[in-house]
Amino acid sequence: MSLAGKLTARRGVRQFVKFAIVGASGAVVSFLVFHLLIHFRLDLSLAFSIGFILGGVNNYWWNRLWTFRSTRRVGMELAQFLTVSAVALGLGFLITRELNTHLAAFP
Repeated sequence: MSLAGKLTARRGVRQFVKFAIVGASGAVVSFLVFHLLIHFRLDLSLAFSIGFILGGVNNYWWNRLWTFRSTRRVGMELAQFLTVSAVALGLGFLITRELNTHLAAFP
C-alpha cells in the first residue's frame, strides 16, 4: 500500500483532509459573497460581515454532516460554533475596518 493510501486509511487523517476541504470551501464562499457585495457598492463592513457569516454557515453545515457526521444535539453544537464565530467576526471586522482606514482600499 502506498504512503498516501496508508495515510488516508487512518480516520484522523481522513477527517483532517475533509476539515481542510470544508474550510477552503467556506473561504471561497466568504470571498465570493464579499466581492459580489462590494461590486454592488454595499458598505465594506456589512459586505465583510455577510460574507463571513455565509462562509461560516457553509463550514458548520458541511463539517457537521460530512466531516464529523455528528449525531449530537444541534443546539449545543450551534451555540459553541456561534460563540467562537462571534469572536472571530468581531476581530475580522476590526481588522478590516482598520486596514481600510489606513490603506483606503475601498473608498
